[in-house]
This record gives sequence, structure tokens and C-alpha cells, in this order.
Amino acid sequence: LEKNWKKYAVSCAGLIVLMIIILQTRAVWAALAISLLMLSLLFLLMTPRIKVLKAKTQWIRKLIFGGLILLFLGSLATWVARDIFPFNKMAQRIETVFDPDYASNQWRVEMWTASKNLFADHLWSGVGAGNWKVEIYPYYSEFLPSVFKHWRNPHNDYLWVGSEKGFPGLVLYVLMFLALIWQGLKLIFKAKTFEETMQAFSLLFGLFGYMVISFFCFPMERLYPLIMIGLMAAFLILPGQDRS
Repeated sequence: LEKNWKKYAVSCAGLIVLMIIILQTRAVWAALAISLLMLSLLFLLMTPRIKVLKAKTQWIRKLIFGGLILLFLGSLATWVARDIFPFNKMAQRIETVFDPDYASNQWRVEMWTASKNLFADHLWSGVGAGNWKVEIYPYYSEFLPSVFKHWRNPHNDYLWVGSEKGFPGLVLYVLMFLALIWQGLKLIFKAKTFEETMQAFSLLFGLFGYMVISFFCFPMERLYPLIMIGLMAAFLILPGQDRS
């Protein structure tokens, strides 16, 4: 990007990060952290093997090292200022991720357990698309009385797909993501410029994030994540000249 478009892109990225912090959605925080780690590992493993990246080795190492330092300092600052508003809210929110007695964590375990049992009882055929919310009631009766009485979805897209479409549907669903990851790796090796390489890495970063969020939340139910994953898939699949 050039001139004003670059400024708009950087501004939007900054606003997105700010919104992620304000919303305090733990699944998104986990997705960012895990995606950053996976992307850093990919950079370190693939840089020596790719000509386009070899010339940028020092720059990439500085970028990764600087990012990890910022992540560490941010975590340290949040912990040190955990009694000061608004850092106290963020610190408390992060601590709940590792608290097994936290209500939201307990609900997720209940939903996952019930969905796993539903999936096991309909392993090959599933209960049919859209029928999870109908068929799940007998399976969570063991958890009643529970504060979370009306389950709309299992907060895990993989269990959701498996219980509704059966094991074959789950395999195809996972293979779709694996195929996109493979395509992203092929783009990285075939890239002729540093910009093309970074675009492929960025698409993989978004793909990893979506897969992590799918484990803790339900992006499959929301229109915006589906549009985003569709666009990322299109950029990964189409040849470079068509993407431009």
C-alpha cells in the first residue's frame, strides 16, 4: 500500500487491537497469543529455506524478538498494575482463563462433555444440521440445576460440526483448514517478493486465529467471521495475479 491507504490500514489495525482489548474476549486473546507463537515458529523454521526471506533474516529476527519483548512487557505491566483501573479488569479477566471454578469455564466443560456424548452416540450419521440445540437437552440433564440452562451452541465449532454431521463431516471440516494451511505454505515457498511472502504469512495468521477461536467460541454462527474466513480462503487459493 502507498500513501493514504497505508495510513488507513495502520489506523484500522490499531483500532482493531484497541477493540480487542476493550471487549476482553478471552477466546480472541488466546487466538492472538497462539497465532503469534505459531507464526514466529514458522518464521524461524522457514527463513533459512526461502530466498526471499534470507535477505531479511536480521529484520525478521528483530521483528520476532521485538514482538516477544512487547508481549512480555505488556503481560508484566498488566500483572504489576493489576490493582489499578483499567488494568485490574484485564488482569482479572486473564486470571479466569486458568481458573477451573470460574462459571464460564465450568459451563464450557459441561457443554463440551454433553456434546461429546451426543457426538459419540451419533458418530457416523450425526443428528443433522441445525439439530444440536434440539438433541442436546437429554445430555446435559446431569448438569442441572445449572445457571446456564439454555444452550444455544456448544462453544466449540468442532464438536458442533461433529455432533451434527458425524465423524465424516468433522473430518472434512478439519481437512478444509489443513488444505488452506498447505496452500498458504505453498504460497510462501513460491513467493517472488518479500511482500507476497508477508501476505501469505498474514493469511496464515488469520487462519490460525480462526481455528483457535473455533475451539472456544462459535464463529461458525456469526456472519462476520464467516465472511473473513471466506476472503482469507479466496486469497490463499487464487493465483497471485488474480488476487491483485
